[in-house]
Amino acid sequence: MSVVPPTSSSAAIPVAGKQPPLPGLPRSVASDSRYRVLGELGRGGMGVVYEAVHCETGERVAIKTLASRREGLLRFKNEYRLASRLAHPNLVSLFDLVIADDCSYFVMELAPGVDLRRHVRTKTGCNLPRLYAACAQILDALECLATAGIVHRDLKPSNIMVSDRGHVKILDFGLAGAADTPDFSDAMLAGTPTYMSPEQIDGRPLDARSDLYALGTIVYEMLCGEPPFGGPQSQVLNAQRYQHALPPSDRSTVLRIRSVVDLPAPL
Repeated sequence: MSVVPPTSSSAAIPVAGKQPPLPGLPRSVASDSRYRVLGELGRGGMGVVYEAVHCETGERVAIKTLASRREGLLRFKNEYRLASRLAHPNLVSLFDLVIADDCSYFVMELAPGVDLRRHVRTKTGCNLPRLYAACAQILDALECLATAGIVHRDLKPSNIMVSDRGHVKILDFGLAGAADTPDFSDAMLAGTPTYMSPEQIDGRPLDARSDLYALGTIVYEMLCGEPPFGGPQSQVLNAQRYQHALPPSDRSTVLRIRSVVDLPAPL
């Protein structure tokens, strides 16, 4: 596939040609003459994300690899298929998909900055102006997804990056899917229960309200320092059904008291 490199000149850096590949870099990525890999950005169960530079334009990009073609390839292709057709300033852009013998990878927009938790939470609590500004952008992005009939299904603080200027980018569309359809494959099991809506945990059809529930849980956590419910899926679902989360003002008071008298966290 031909690549469509990003056009923002603000990310451009000088390019002096290809460098020796990093240890552990997949052969197909190292041999891709279009990019010079600069370093590793992060890794998880699905694979590794690298920072790279386009050798002709000097534009910085991210390369997301899939560790094994046998595991998660459907989700990997789904992420590219959905995200590559969306155009919104608060949704990360995808440029190219490569299916190779040793690994699969796609090239995407580099989203510099920190995740939402690090951007909003401080030693003294929550930076409310930053939270308000971030939420406005997240809601705008979710409106774009809803208009396109897409549910993200895995919205959480670590999938929301914020630049040093406060610009939000939502990442990771690996579990995303069309609204009003059940989760495909193992999407329900792969998500993060803390931020899942009850219908997602149950495996029922979803719509845009499921992402709004996730955002509400995120906002609660940013305000209080802890999400309203935590634990494995069954525990979260039971808490959602039979318990009422403490209002943020009450929860914050409990957390302050706990930190002073060293009370154990609730089960």
